[in-house]
Amino acid sequence: MFIFKKIRNLLHSTPTRLIAGYYFLFTVGFAILLWLPFSLQEGASLSFLDALFVSTSGLSNTGLSPISTVETFSLPGILILALNLQIGGLGLMMISTAIWLLAGHKISTRERALIMTDQNQINLSGVVKLVKSVLISFLVIEFIFMLILGNYFYFAGYYPVYWIAMLEGFFTTVSSITNSGFDITGASLIPFQNDYFVQTLLMFLMFFGAMGFPVILDIQKYFNCKKTKQRFKFSIYTKLTMITTIILWIVGIIGFYIFEYNHFLADKGLIEGFFYATFNSLSTRNAGFATFDMNAFSTATLTMFCGLMFIGSSPNSSGGGIRTTTFALMVLAILSFARGKQYVNIYGREIETQTVYKSFMIYIVATLIVCLSTLLICASDSFSLMEIFFEVCSAFGTTGLSMGITGSLTVFAKIVLIATMFIGRIGIITFLMIFRANAHPAKVRYPKADIIIG
Repeated sequence: MFIFKKIRNLLHSTPTRLIAGYYFLFTVGFAILLWLPFSLQEGASLSFLDALFVSTSGLSNTGLSPISTVETFSLPGILILALNLQIGGLGLMMISTAIWLLAGHKISTRERALIMTDQNQINLSGVVKLVKSVLISFLVIEFIFMLILGNYFYFAGYYPVYWIAMLEGFFTTVSSITNSGFDITGASLIPFQNDYFVQTLLMFLMFFGAMGFPVILDIQKYFNCKKTKQRFKFSIYTKLTMITTIILWIVGIIGFYIFEYNHFLADKGLIEGFFYATFNSLSTRNAGFATFDMNAFSTATLTMFCGLMFIGSSPNSSGGGIRTTTFALMVLAILSFARGKQYVNIYGREIETQTVYKSFMIYIVATLIVCLSTLLICASDSFSLMEIFFEVCSAFGTTGLSMGITGSLTVFAKIVLIATMFIGRIGIITFLMIFRANAHPAKVRYPKADIIIG
């Protein structure tokens, strides 16, 4: 009783701990559901650790899996996994808020604080509006693309049975827009490596899911203002997010061409090479779908992919990593220092020093987590450093790309990756705040001192 009381007090002491606790409970809950016999194919077996791994991978929108989804799970199991991906992509509190609103429940200040924490918002104002707008946008786009993909899979001859084609369309749509990267083909997107129509649709879904919910809301406001012929200015956050996302995408494409021109792309045509570069550059920071075996790429390309996975998607999105804005602020801070400027300025505004400080803190802690996870798995497993580092970056960035070692990992390595995926999902700030005591204003401040560094 004493232990349960301590756990209850720990989870309810701050919104951050409560959110982390909810995600942990949902992860275990989905693991139990996936582990039960009705979720499995006849004759298939699944250990609870693997069920927990898949559940964590689904709720964190990673996509790493030690088992074959199509060979292990029955139709109920696939639908449970799809629900897992959906909750992970939108966020627990967003789903809960939608249920509360449908039930006519008034959203209290405490519940707004939980939504704010889950969606990484700066203040309480507008969180319910954010939930409504994003939820409607997601569901409408999912429904439209499910119909397009499902019918295309059927009429293009990929799946001769209509309901199976629609199921594949539904699951692929959910997996893409939530940036999960799970598939029920057993071969990721390799069967569609020359189908540029499918790749284009999925790139749109991945990009949409990785933009971040505030950006989606900003874009909606822009179109509403255009209808009423009102002036509208995108927020600094939206501008920085979109520009950083596009720059990283282009850098990935150029890097892929440079590193693979005389290797993987040597016998590929112009259009074929363009789609390999474009799709993989986007997928490495988002869903983690693969149109080719990762082992076919050069070490330089794989290292670049690790960097892109580590950066990840934008804040308040269905992706992971340190986030695009964190990376952008670090680059801007370094450039400002190199130019002799004391502050970071962008779009006519000065960025809060505390925010810049947080960006470097996130980077340092994330680097330590990735390095520690890599070291621990190297100590327990016999795979190459590149294979393990690639797997860890994929887990932290909640990307899901793999060089094919996930199913052969030891129990200890799987536990390490489960923890890494969980931290990648809740974010570094939330992870650190779990251990943070209730903050009180400092009553005493000490004289300042300087230390030689560098």
